[in-house]
Amino acid sequence: MTDALSTIELVFYAVLSLLVLYLAYHHFRVGLLGWLHLFAFCTLRIVDTALSLYATSHAGNSVAIVGLALLLLATAGILHEVTGSGWTRICFFHVLVATGGALAGVGSSSLSEDEQSLSDLQYASAGSALLTLSWGILAIWAVSSVLKCRRSKATIASTFATGTALLYAVCIALIFVGVRVLYALVGLTTWETSLNPVTGALPIRVVLEFSPELIVVLLYIFVGLKTRYIIRY
Repeated sequence: MTDALSTIELVFYAVLSLLVLYLAYHHFRVGLLGWLHLFAFCTLRIVDTALSLYATSHAGNSVAIVGLALLLLATAGILHEVTGSGWTRICFFHVLVATGGALAGVGSSSLSEDEQSLSDLQYASAGSALLTLSWGILAIWAVSSVLKCRRSKATIASTFATGTALLYAVCIALIFVGVRVLYALVGLTTWETSLNPVTGALPIRVVLEFSPELIVVLLYIFVGLKTRYIIRY
């Protein structure tokens, strides 16, 4: 990533992280989990871009995977805030994402090296497959929640509007998270150098990594400000 883009990303996420902390405070009663993961994602982007500007870092691929995992967990947490689903589901999802992130992170650590082992490819492929599965589960969960919300007849109008605002935001965000997940899946399973999140072509990284992540964070912040007094539907 060029210094110019790294600087822009550093400034953006430094400001956005403060807004996310503000939202974590206001959503504390029912939605702390998702917003803390979103804050962790912003913090990770700040640290990663700062290291790319002022130090030599060889962990770019692993950091990108951790960031993707945090984005999935933030989305799950915000969805949990709206639906109030049981903790068994959210704990299972965390285990699934953590396992996928760990496998993909281990396998992707050698992406920027000249030689990659077969075991690295297998780890990366398995991890990216689990992350893709996690995204699919989130998409099904979100769509089923929208259908359930539409069928509900006993919800107070203001509460309904507040809850569905976050719910629809999650559905829209999942499109961009899906782009990011597919980018990781293709990059980790094909070992295509142009799709490498560290050494790949800059336009591809901007379109498939930087932009989707930023759009998701901005969308959550915008809707989070609108729904900071949310009550679960």
